[in-house]
Amino acid sequence: RFYSLAAWRGPYGARGYKLRNSPMCEDESNCDKIATDVHHIDDSWKTSGDWRLFIDQNNLQSLCKPHHSAKTLKERQNGR
Repeated sequence: RFYSLAAWRGPYGARGYKLRNSPMCEDESNCDKIATDVHHIDDSWKTSGDWRLFIDQNNLQSLCKPHHSAKTLKERQNGR
C-alpha cells in the first residue's frame, strides 16, 4: 500500500531521492551499472506497517534491475 503514495513514488519521494543521490548500483559485487530500483534492506516494515522504516534513506539501497530481482527472489524463497 505504501508503494503507490507520492511520498514514495512522487518526484520528491523517497525512491527518487535515493536514486538521485545514489545513482549507481550499490550491490556488494561492485556492480558498475546505473541503478533503476530501490531495495529495502530491512523489510520488517511489511509486517509492522512502520512508515518511517519504509522511507528511511538508511534502509534503502539503489540497485540495478538484475540485482534487485535476484535479492527479491532470494527473500521470497526465504519466506520474507
